[in-house]
Amino acid sequence: MLIDEEMPLEHSSWIAARAIGPWHRLVLNDIQTFAHTSPVYVNFGDERVVSPEDARFWIEWIDKLIAQVNERGHFSTPARRQEVIDLCRRGQEVYRGLLATAGNR
Repeated sequence: MLIDEEMPLEHSSWIAARAIGPWHRLVLNDIQTFAHTSPVYVNFGDERVVSPEDARFWIEWIDKLIAQVNERGHFSTPARRQEVIDLCRRGQEVYRGLLATAGNR
């Protein structure tokens, strides 16, 4: 099957195709057959592909991860624990930076 559709875009984006079909005996461990392409990126100048909702999700997810590290993490020293937390915070700063970029749209 060939699909020939126009997709008007206003911002840098990615596009992928997904196909879903009925269950088949040769598809193990699933209730249906499916396929998903790799993304095709469409860039408008230097504008990055940014999802504010996704960035917020990961900022919150990292907060939960840090809470788990503090509550249940086992480390050889307090400095090792802090090293992990600091790395998590650096990751959050990346997502906060993406949020700031997305705010310029």
